Amino acid sequence: MEKLLVPIDGSKHSMDALLEAKKLGSRCNTSKITILNVYPTMKQLKYVQYESDYSKIEESMVENSKKILQEALKLFEGYPGEVNTISKKGDPAEEILKLSEEGDFDCIIMGNQGLGKFSRALLGSVSNKVSNHAKINVLITK
Repeated sequence: MEKLLVPIDGSKHSMDALLEAKKLGSRCNTSKITILNVYPTMKQLKYVQYESDYSKIEESMVENSKKILQEALKLFEGYPGEVNTISKKGDPAEEILKLSEEGDFDCIIMGNQGLGKFSRALLGSVSNKVSNHAKINVLITK
């Protein structure tokens, strides 16, 4: 496997998936691991009442995404291959699927659960959508 895509949301399950990707990548001499964080659009945040709150909320989500990716990179110190990060706005499952095709990845490695019941109610099960619609292999960690 040359290229792995690891979508994360900062949850314990996604960080476990990162560690699994690091182990697998080291064993398989994977040359490139891409860590992806997707934060929702304002349309997905149905509970925001005032448009004036949008910019503050989006700014906070962008900063949180950067923080999550910086923490993830720390886990890869000393990793022999290339590791990069991508932050995107959109529907997590759709963005993961789109990048997996555009980036010519060999496998998606992700956790089976995200941040919790609220996120699942809001966005649906991302791992379920990805595993059902991906055109490449998906490894779901527990």
